[in-house]
Amino acid sequence: MKVFSIAALTIVVACSVVIEAKKFGKCELAKALANNGIAKASLPDWICLVQNESAFSTSATNKNKNGSTDYGIFQINNKYWCDSGYGSNDCKIACSSLLNDDITDDIKCAKLIHKRHGFNAWYGWKNHCNGKTLPSVRICLVENESRYDSTALNAKNKDGSTDYGIFQINNRYWCAEGKVGPNECKLQCRSLRDDNIIDDIRCAKFIYARHRFNAWVAWRNKCNGKTKPILLAVVVSCSVSEAKTFTKCELVKALYSRGIPKKSLPDWVCLVQWESSFRTTATHVNDDGSTDYGIFQINNQYWCDSSYGSNACRYLLTDDISDDIKCAKLIYSQHRFEAWYGWVQHCKGQSLPDVSECF
Repeated sequence: MKVFSIAALTIVVACSVVIEAKKFGKCELAKALANNGIAKASLPDWICLVQNESAFSTSATNKNKNGSTDYGIFQINNKYWCDSGYGSNDCKIACSSLLNDDITDDIKCAKLIHKRHGFNAWYGWKNHCNGKTLPSVRICLVENESRYDSTALNAKNKDGSTDYGIFQINNRYWCAEGKVGPNECKLQCRSLRDDNIIDDIRCAKFIYARHRFNAWVAWRNKCNGKTKPILLAVVVSCSVSEAKTFTKCELVKALYSRGIPKKSLPDWVCLVQWESSFRTTATHVNDDGSTDYGIFQINNQYWCDSSYGSNACRYLLTDDISDDIKCAKLIYSQHRFEAWYGWVQHCKGQSLPDVSECF
């Protein structure tokens, strides 16, 4: 990939239009993608793609051997997707508009490309991201609440309450000191100050499900709307066990062993690919405030319980997808594949994945 030098960019500007070049930060790009409808589960793939295609530069261009040119942060090709008087312009956009620092139109076009071809449309993703360790980000919330200290204690709240641990969880509502307080998270406050933060994460996710990040003063004051290291999916999608990304054949075998018929396996694999990118810890907050959980993106408005009961949504975020499959089969029995937008938009009537190699 090529990024214009200052001299080369000056020549382009002098000969055409003024282009405001920008190099995005990783977390800044993640926020822009999420705000423009990119599923949180797939953000690491998009970030890796951009990193290896354009090095996050909005003014990047690359001349290919066939005479075509790739433009902008997503390296969109003028043979098919944008107009420079060369190709078909399926995105109905001028290639020059892909070189400014407003990437709204770039994202719209990239989503169309992904809808048709998946991430395989980009060599940067195929060569450097597919099956590889994907980029991660830090979270602003924890940085400003506790400085990442799991033993942090703040007893200086005006109402006399105390905040505990790495997420500064308050004893007035969420944890108990002995038997005092409503204890919504059903745990003792002292357990939030050890170096095992699994229970902290569970409780933080519960708080987030009810109040989003506004529950934390530090986030409101120092993160909301600021350019800081933040990806909203981090707190929401932390699992109580190690995250797992299934391979196609791993998923096929798991589905088949739990009663999914062979003939429908391609549809299930396609569904999971588009709903969660095969990730067990995927979550997505919908416009109506509900949340989709796990590898099948099961919704808490109808199918699982956001609290800590026996049908808790959190069980859908573990490596063991037995309960996920059981619930997905129930959903399918009532609504078929139409229950999942990922299947309706990307799999229905489309060419489905070949699973024959998995047997």
